[in-house]
Amino acid sequence: MKSLRGLNSIIGLIFDAAVVYLGISSAIFFRFGNEIPELDRAVLTFVIPTIFLTRLGAFYAAGIYRRSFIHPRIFDYSDMLQAWASGTVILVAVIFFGRVLETSRLFLVYEAIANFILATGWRAAFSVWGRRVAPVRKAVFVGSGLDIERLNFFLEREGWEFRISRSVSPEEWERGDEEILIVRTDDANPGLIAKAVGMDIVAIAGMSEILLSGATPIQLGGTVFLETRGVRNDRHYLAAKRSFDIVAATFGLILFSPLIILISMAIKLTSKGSVFFIQKRVGIRGKEFRIIKFRTMRSGSKGPGRTEENDSRVTSFGRFLRLWSLDELPQLLNVLIGNMSIVGPRPEILEVVEKWSEWRKQVLMVQPGITGLVQVLGRDELSEEEKERLDLFYAMNRSLEMDVSIILRTLRSIVKYRGRA
Repeated sequence: MKSLRGLNSIIGLIFDAAVVYLGISSAIFFRFGNEIPELDRAVLTFVIPTIFLTRLGAFYAAGIYRRSFIHPRIFDYSDMLQAWASGTVILVAVIFFGRVLETSRLFLVYEAIANFILATGWRAAFSVWGRRVAPVRKAVFVGSGLDIERLNFFLEREGWEFRISRSVSPEEWERGDEEILIVRTDDANPGLIAKAVGMDIVAIAGMSEILLSGATPIQLGGTVFLETRGVRNDRHYLAAKRSFDIVAATFGLILFSPLIILISMAIKLTSKGSVFFIQKRVGIRGKEFRIIKFRTMRSGSKGPGRTEENDSRVTSFGRFLRLWSLDELPQLLNVLIGNMSIVGPRPEILEVVEKWSEWRKQVLMVQPGITGLVQVLGRDELSEEEKERLDLFYAMNRSLEMDVSIILRTLRSIVKYRGRA
């Protein structure tokens, strides 16, 4: 198993080295054409090795080469994006402080774009290939209360490299031909872990582990402490996130304004009632606000708050809007106003929030969003407990890289008809 991981690292390093070479070659061609000026040729003799070192070094430091490129997971691409951005910043810093100021800015821009496209592209290609031909590893779940068939469905959909072949109680478990042990953290006692020596271990986190998922380990006098500051509200992150929300919402409203007008006209022509559906939802710190959506149900409809499949209250045009998540477009106004963010836990009505556990109410420290982890990982296919864990995980670990990853996954989910995003 370790030899396969080593091979994975070597192949990843070789491919990325080729990517860096192709990125540099493309940048040189688009910037200088077939002939490089004498001054730029001298500068490039310093810049090119620096690019190789920073690009590959940033990926290595971020642990990218310890990941499987055949079975990538949801956040592998966001981690790669962060490593790519870090490499770009380091490269610019080295050139600036190294006083190689004659370096063509346009060359660096071309190189950064080409490197990102190629590094992402070859991994995406291997991922598609891997899902079809690469062998799937066997796993055993030691414990109880887990729907194996349902979990295997999600493992396959998300491209994980293993499937659970059997479930057994901790007392009855004996080593078989499985390579991976899956266990709840509550059952992961020293005796069980000792029996699993040589196996990969995947722990199913409880609420305590999720709340500590972003913790920093601190060693003091032989004792290891885990320090966490709770829901991430770093001011630099929040400022960057708000700036992104304003730009994205403004751009989206301008870009989709013709579509918004057409949808408004279609709603008026196909059913009676107002164009918009406005409802009070609970936002950050428990403050209520009015969410704006396109109306998809018949005017005056009553019944349960959540709609079911083939719900008779939903109009035919409303069903089309829901299929493509177009009913969410007006929420860009909520984002622009500041009630919501592009990415965050979905806001609920007060009656629902009042039934939340104290664990989940910590999510109210985060700005609600149009899309989030729950939307891209299953939405209606998930239980309330699973939604609670995902919302808490996002709140404790959110970052710009995670937000970008969720946005990209949302777009893919819409295109692949995976429910409402």
